[in-house]
Amino acid sequence: MWKSITFLLIIFISIGSTFAQDKTSVPRFLSSGNAYATMFFEYYYMLQGDDIYPGRSEFAKNTTGDNAFSFRRVYLGYQHTFSERFSGKVQLEATDRTLLEGGQRGSFIKEANLRWKNIYPLADLIIGHSLTPVWSIEGSEFVWQYRSIERTIADMRRLRSSNDTGIRLKGSFNQSNTYGYNFMVGNGNSARAENDKYKLVYFNLWSKLFQNKLYLEIFQDYNEAAENRYIATTKGFVAWTTTSYTLAVELVRQIRGGFGADTDNIIIHGISIFTHANLVKDNLKVFGRLDSFNPDVYFTSNHYLADGVKPFDEMFYTFGLDFIPEKNIHVMPNIWVNSYRNKTDGQLNPKTEIVARLTFNVTFK
Repeated sequence: MWKSITFLLIIFISIGSTFAQDKTSVPRFLSSGNAYATMFFEYYYMLQGDDIYPGRSEFAKNTTGDNAFSFRRVYLGYQHTFSERFSGKVQLEATDRTLLEGGQRGSFIKEANLRWKNIYPLADLIIGHSLTPVWSIEGSEFVWQYRSIERTIADMRRLRSSNDTGIRLKGSFNQSNTYGYNFMVGNGNSARAENDKYKLVYFNLWSKLFQNKLYLEIFQDYNEAAENRYIATTKGFVAWTTTSYTLAVELVRQIRGGFGADTDNIIIHGISIFTHANLVKDNLKVFGRLDSFNPDVYFTSNHYLADGVKPFDEMFYTFGLDFIPEKNIHVMPNIWVNSYRNKTDGQLNPKTEIVARLTFNVTFK
């Protein structure tokens, strides 16, 4: 942790140095802002579910025949540019999975931050509640493009969150922006308020090669926890993108040190493979994704009792069409499937969850 603190001190020293710069040549800048909104709306029908031995996915509590019109996400946001050096963003999120007492839809802070641009050459400092390096804007979430269908694997499986409260440094190593990094120190508690003294340190490196067709990324984080425990996540991502198609692979490994039985480690593995391609340029695309998730590689019957992890290997896949009748409007018929294999001999598997959906992604701006 002292290394991250030292790093932050270096940042603040560099902040102080910016005040010594000559500002006489800086032109007058008129501040401006804009509001925006996005909704992920869908109709879903449970072709198969399990009301006796449910799993743990988004649709685990639904049973065969359940159906509903649902808001997967609604984002309401405002971006403001104060000057050439400063900008800010506030965004709220509401979903049908975040409910208040009485069943009304609730909302929470997705982003609320101040960005100091070029705090030193080719680097921005972001202070407040922001997207994390797990959700790197250059990385898997941006390449996947279908958060309206499902989150990327680390976020979906709740290994790490897409947002956190803290301070983040986002930069490039060159003017052409083909090599870069993110460094962040956060509470590690997503949209919830901090409840302990421990901090989560994130770091990633990324590169864009072959005229930005090839994207490579490595990610590491570390979160110390009480009772000499820790959680460390390693992630790798590679993608090939052209004007016609995208093919990508994401690997994630998380060590939960001391969280197993007798303070053993729990090791989690996941792999996600996805693709999307143009069928009719600007009007019709096809997409598909396959995930394999192992919640405890060295499972024993007591591990999940210690950490609340159910002993199921899981396979997730989704596929569908993306019809774009107008810019910023996507209509997507799709199939969403999550299956289970029980790691405990003689125990039943939950039924595979199979959901037919018609999903809309609409951006208002």
